[in-house]
Amino acid sequence: MRINTMIEKNSDDFGSVVAEFGNLISDFGFSCPEKLWYSNLVSLSKNVDDIYYCYVIVRVYKNDGSLETTLWVGPINRPDDGLENLSANIKMQIGYTQVLDPLFFRNCESKIIILIESGILKTLLTASQNELKYHSIHNYCS
Repeated sequence: MRINTMIEKNSDDFGSVVAEFGNLISDFGFSCPEKLWYSNLVSLSKNVDDIYYCYVIVRVYKNDGSLETTLWVGPINRPDDGLENLSANIKMQIGYTQVLDPLFFRNCESKIIILIESGILKTLLTASQNELKYHSIHNYCS
């Protein structure tokens, strides 16, 4: 796994990162279309219900090389700035490290599988649906 060159958007490097999440793809219905590959992140996606998606976002921070994996559930069909801006999108921190650990992404995948198997994904979906209906946070433009 060559994380440092992932920043250069080399398909081989993205493929090696995606391979670390192979069980999510083969056993849990996630996909990783190249249109969701950016210069410093890879995103796996899964449609969980109607307009609701689950994203696993794997990021390499350019400034220090740290690694992060987050899981998002919400009513958006592309992981862009809208994830942060809509209160119905729910983010769960899966892992973060500043130390190059060859098992980091595999351990993140294991944690996500445990969360899915324990029903957390369904709980996050329900919370996102409720948030879309009854906003707890109102984003006002001034």
